[in-house]
Amino acid sequence: MANMNGSLTSAIMLLVQSLGAQTSQTSNGDIVINIGGREFGRIAVSEINKYHQQLGYTELNI
Repeated sequence: MANMNGSLTSAIMLLVQSLGAQTSQTSNGDIVINIGGREFGRIAVSEINKYHQQLGYTELNI
C-alpha cells in the first residue's frame, strides 16, 4: 500500500507540474501547489488515503 501511495502522490505532483504550477511535498504528506509564488492549494494525501480505506477501493484514478 505504501508504494501505491507514493505512486499516487508522484502522479498528482507530475500532473500539477505539467499545468505550470510548482509543487512540493511536506513532511506530513501534504502536496502544496504554488502558482505565481502563492500557495494555491494543499492536498492532504493522508485524508485521501483514509477515504480510500473507508471505501475499500481507490476512487481517485490517475
